[in-house]
Amino acid sequence: MDTSIDRDFGRIQEHFPDGADMTLQVLKGHLLVEELIREIFGLLLTFPDALRGERGTRFECHQVICLVQAISPHSASEPWIWDAAKRLNGIRNDLAHNLEPRAVDEKIKSLIQFVSSAESVKPTLAKNPPPEGLEFKAVILCMCGGLTALKDLIRKDRGSAP
Repeated sequence: MDTSIDRDFGRIQEHFPDGADMTLQVLKGHLLVEELIREIFGLLLTFPDALRGERGTRFECHQVICLVQAISPHSASEPWIWDAAKRLNGIRNDLAHNLEPRAVDEKIKSLIQFVSSAESVKPTLAKNPPPEGLEFKAVILCMCGGLTALKDLIRKDRGSAP
């Protein structure tokens, strides 16, 4: 049986560009995280179709992160994920909107350090440290894993299958 974690991990394997320059890794990692957050957003809404189509609306990624954090009954279980998602979104915006973004390397290092020190992440990374050069991918995997777990909790609460 294909589970959410299998599907979501498969998407990471398919779309995350190992060995690519950091700009592409940030852009692709952000898209993977954003996709999960938007999926969770849809699961939390009673009538998600009201936001779609010609008469619907579109929220910026930062707005969706904040809304999901605000309305999910499970947001407090992994509080680091919201700050990490906002930081990743900020890095992505810096890269997408500036020809010469400032301090991106420092922001990426800060994100890696922040996620690596999260209480629920630290033991796993201590047992299985990522190989040198794959620390950012480990952060994306941790974020996507946390979001997939949240998605599954919400589906369980709603009584729907993964």
